Amino acid sequence: MLLSGIDPDRGPLYSKLVALYASCGDGESSALLFRALHKPTAFAWNWIILASAFRGDHSRALRSFAQMLRGVTGVRPNERSFAYALKACVGLLDIKRGKELHCVATASGLEPDVSVANALIDMYCKCGVGGSVGLELARRLFDKMPERSVVTWTCMISGYSCAGNLEEAWVLFESMKYCAGIVPNGFTWNAMIAGYARNPEFGSAFRLLKEMKDEGLEPDLVSWNAVVAGLSRNGRNFEALGLLGEMIATGIRPNAVTIAGLLPACGKIGSLRKGKEVHGLIYRAELHANVFTETALVDVYSKCGSPGHARRVFDRMEVKNATTYNAMIGCHGKHGEVEESIALFGRMRREGFGVARRSHVHLPSLCLPPCRFGR
Repeated sequence: MLLSGIDPDRGPLYSKLVALYASCGDGESSALLFRALHKPTAFAWNWIILASAFRGDHSRALRSFAQMLRGVTGVRPNERSFAYALKACVGLLDIKRGKELHCVATASGLEPDVSVANALIDMYCKCGVGGSVGLELARRLFDKMPERSVVTWTCMISGYSCAGNLEEAWVLFESMKYCAGIVPNGFTWNAMIAGYARNPEFGSAFRLLKEMKDEGLEPDLVSWNAVVAGLSRNGRNFEALGLLGEMIATGIRPNAVTIAGLLPACGKIGSLRKGKEVHGLIYRAELHANVFTETALVDVYSKCGSPGHARRVFDRMEVKNATTYNAMIGCHGKHGEVEESIALFGRMRREGFGVARRSHVHLPSLCLPPCRFGR
């Protein structure tokens, strides 16, 4: 089209193509078409901002928003523009930039818009994790909203849940249902389940999982992963592994997050059989290409007393990092395989990996067994 002489000022067609390429992940083609537009529409601008944020290039997304804000093409940001720019602030965990956008939205008269307010609440909750300032700002905005959607309630509940304030999350959850008359969706339930799953008093997570089913909503992968990870984190390792079968029986296919919750459980109980079962699941689910998953497998086999299995996993890995090497060096050292551990340490250095402090911690212990025999 660019070569055929079709006038780029026929905006709707070009704008839709910008959106098409952006939604397919082809940012380069999307940007090329966007630059060909003499007068980009708000629709085209919004897709450029969203595509950058989706690719993880959050700084570029905010630069595009700033250009739009300056009105260089005669188009001002609308509700979607602010919502997408705020997503970029979340990606950068930049609450300062988020506050600046909040001021601009207020000055533009867009703060009362539900989609903008929802994005602001989400930004304050996620960028303010670890402190109460973000939650306080989010709650202040939440309380003055004349109209709230299920997304509004879910964002605020999720914020409290992630911060560990389960009492306030529960109060909002109940108020949402019985005072506001809004039915929680799957995201709302998952926010509650994840919060209680992180809590030592774990029974409430199971109760919520059952209540979710009673309400006619089937727990999804996020729900199950939260419970599996919570069980493992709270030392209920056999239950975490047992839940895997129940999860598969409901037709939910495990992913890398599920495995990340299960592998530590195998290592903690020292069960080689369970470790092998999870290993088989990893290959059936085609999750073996993940360096973090395979490194965790090396660690599990080490803890289960099988350095041979650990080394086979290590040798088959196409991609390794310093953590992978440290896990394997530690495995050899733990099982008295001194020469293998020292050789692997040398290989790690030759392949250009920075030698971490952990590697040095493993090596002195390798000398102890020979020293005991006067060698």
